[in-house]
Amino acid sequence: MERVRNVSIVVVDDHRRFRQSLISFLRQVPAVEILGEAADGQEAEELALKLSPDVVIMDIKMPRRNGIEAATRIKNQDRSVRVILYSMDEPVISDWSEVKVDRFIPKQRLFEEILPALRPQ
Repeated sequence: MERVRNVSIVVVDDHRRFRQSLISFLRQVPAVEILGEAADGQEAEELALKLSPDVVIMDIKMPRRNGIEAATRIKNQDRSVRVILYSMDEPVISDWSEVKVDRFIPKQRLFEEILPALRPQ
């Protein structure tokens, strides 16, 4: 397992099974604290504001508010929160500098790449 320093996380995905799998995987890392979980971008915003996690790990395609919109709103509220987005399909974004995201990971590689992504930068 990758070494990760203490980090608090909110996990966001509209597919409950996938969300639970990711949470179970992350809970195997002693330094990881799962503060909460959400099923859409709107819930993610509310939790991020309420719980002040170090990191929000979020799917892009979700109901009510997608991950890109939610990430922008979360970062506008608290720039210190790191946002990691993932998706099955690479999003078509012409200018990533306009998107307030710290990292994008293809969903197929999420379990391989998430722990290194959690290390402080």
